[in-house]
Amino acid sequence: MGKKYQSLYKKVDKSLLGGKLTIQKYLEKDFQAGKILKPRSSREIDIIWDNKKYRARFSHGITRGNHYFQLVYNSNVDLLMKLRKTFIQSYVILKSQKELFDEKEMDKQFRGKLAGANRKF
Repeated sequence: MGKKYQSLYKKVDKSLLGGKLTIQKYLEKDFQAGKILKPRSSREIDIIWDNKKYRARFSHGITRGNHYFQLVYNSNVDLLMKLRKTFIQSYVILKSQKELFDEKEMDKQFRGKLAGANRKF
């Protein structure tokens, strides 16, 4: 009988739909699958979804002394499209929120404090 691995549960967010997924600490050993990955290195992996293989990278990074593991698949257009199609409602909401935020930032950036400051440049 093979080793039983834990499942990964992830909230659909911008990073998931954008091509990166950080692995929670309690799952790191399961994702390494007995093959120790040195810091600042990565290896190719296959993600299997609906009997189709998608290429990705499993990477071990360090930021300010903190170690983390990520699945990186931002260069795999087929997988990104499958994720976005599957979670289309979340994708549309996240995209529209980003556009709305960007628009608000633009309004703040181009307003002056002189008389007539309500005009956009």
